[in-house]
Amino acid sequence: MELTVENYINNVRAERAYHELKHLKNNLTQIAINNGFSSIRTMNRAFDKLYGESASKIKKKRSK
Repeated sequence: MELTVENYINNVRAERAYHELKHLKNNLTQIAINNGFSSIRTMNRAFDKLYGESASKIKKKRSK
């Protein structure tokens, strides 16, 4: 499996944040806090590892 507990938790948080990003109108700060990230930067790193792009980029694409 080769996932650390920290990576697994961040993946779960990122998946929940992704769902919130797609379906709710909250800003990135609120989404990060709602899903247990300490900041947008931390959330963006988790998104980049899991989805290959940051939450900020995904939100920008969605708003176009």
